[in-house]
Amino acid sequence: DGITTLAEVFQEHEFKTQAFTDGLLVEGKYGFDQGFDEYLDERNENLEENGFRRFGDSLHDWIRDNSDEDFFLFIHTYDTHSPYNPPEPFSSRFKNKTPGSELADASMFYVKFIGCHDSLKLEQYSSLLDIVDLYDGSIAYVDHETGRLFDLLKELGLWENSLIVVTTDHGESFLDNEMY
Repeated sequence: DGITTLAEVFQEHEFKTQAFTDGLLVEGKYGFDQGFDEYLDERNENLEENGFRRFGDSLHDWIRDNSDEDFFLFIHTYDTHSPYNPPEPFSSRFKNKTPGSELADASMFYVKFIGCHDSLKLEQYSSLLDIVDLYDGSIAYVDHETGRLFDLLKELGLWENSLIVVTTDHGESFLDNEMY
């Protein structure tokens, strides 16, 4: 409560403030909702139904409905987080085409050894390349959805007066079997 959030600063300047999130680590109960008029942080137990698949249409509707006002919009998604399961055509987009095809024969010994990616159920993948293909597909899906958002801002005449910040907390590092 003692920290002024960016949303609060925008509210003080009479901007509407709205958030669409996948919750979890940025749930409102942790204070992330401070300064937002509305903070949507629902998370579906079926992880495939979160992120842009869950709130993409509502996000676009909200922007259309509020395009005549100044607004601060926060979007947070786990679409590129494990378990990687982008919708088609993104889930098969990189199958056997990944620039990292040198990983094709990589075992997943190291990935299993360090205990990462527990949410992936590693036994369902025949190689590390299978995981990398889906991860790349997830990134392509978010890139596509971000492009749709940018197109909407341009269509509504908001693009030229918008400040857009895209950030991430981490990426993934996939190792081949030459590393161990």
